[in-house]
Amino acid sequence: MKSKLKYLCIFLFFGAACQENDIMEFSSEDTTVYFQGGAGYSMPGDGTVIYAPTYRYIDSTVVSFAGLANTERFRTAYLPVKTMGKTKDYPRPVKIIVDKEESSAVEGVDFTVGLDTIAIPANANQINVPVTLIRSDILLEKSKRIVFRLEENEYFKLLIPAYKASSSWTAMADTLSALKFTVVFNEQYSMPFYYEIFGEEFFGSWSPKKFRVLNEVMGWTVRDWNNAGNKVAYGRFDFAAKAVRRHLQEMADAGTPITESDGSYMQLAPKYAVDYSKYEK
Repeated sequence: MKSKLKYLCIFLFFGAACQENDIMEFSSEDTTVYFQGGAGYSMPGDGTVIYAPTYRYIDSTVVSFAGLANTERFRTAYLPVKTMGKTKDYPRPVKIIVDKEESSAVEGVDFTVGLDTIAIPANANQINVPVTLIRSDILLEKSKRIVFRLEENEYFKLLIPAYKASSSWTAMADTLSALKFTVVFNEQYSMPFYYEIFGEEFFGSWSPKKFRVLNEVMGWTVRDWNNAGNKVAYGRFDFAAKAVRRHLQEMADAGTPITESDGSYMQLAPKYAVDYSKYEK
C-alpha cells in the first residue's frame, strides 16, 4: 500500500514544505533520513533556563564555551538524525558530509567527528551523532560554524526536504531544513555594566580574554557580574587586581606570558602593572 508524501508532511511534520502539485509516492519499502532537533527551552548563558510555551524544532544549535574553566577545552554538540520507514535488524550507514563552502570551522582544527562510522543502530530509527568542538582563543572574537548535509545512499532516500519549526498546529513558524544542520560555537562575552563603570580603574581596558582570566583567578562567573554586589563588588576589586597581577607576573616570570588576542602582553591598570621588561628588546 502506498500513501502520499504530501499527507505525511502535513500530519507528521506540521506543515512541511510540500505543495499540492508536489505529489511524491512513499511506499512501505521506502526509508528516508532527515535532521530534526528539538528544544523546549533556551539558555541565555547566565545560568538561567527559559522554557518555551510550545516545543520547537530546530535545524541548528549554538554552543558556548563562555564561563567554563580554562581547563575545559572541549564541548560536544549532537546531530539529531532521524528516519522514517521500517526499522531493520542490522545497522544502516548514513551519509553525512561537511559543507566546506558554508562552514568556517575546519575539521581536525576546530572540531572532530566520525562521519565515516555513522549508522542507525539495528531496530532503531534515530541517532544523535556527537561532534567534539575544540576551544580556541579565536572563539573570543568570532563564532565558528559547521554546516552538515545529508546525502542519499543505498539505505536511505532524501524524501523530506523541510518541516515546520513549531509543534503547534496553529502557531506561525518558520520552515526549517531537514537536510542541513548547522552547529555554531563561540566564547562570546560582552562588557558587564559593573566593569564599565568601575573595572577599568583596576583591571585596565576590557577584553574578552582578560575577562576570562579575571574570572578564572577569582572564581567568578558571568552570572556573578550580572548580580554585582555579592561576589563581584567594588570593595573586592583592589584584592582582585592584585591577585590577577600576581598570576600574570608568575606566568611572565616562568617564560609563558599571557597575551591578548592581538599578541600584546596582558596588562592591568597602571597601579597594578605587570612587569614585562624581560621581554622588551
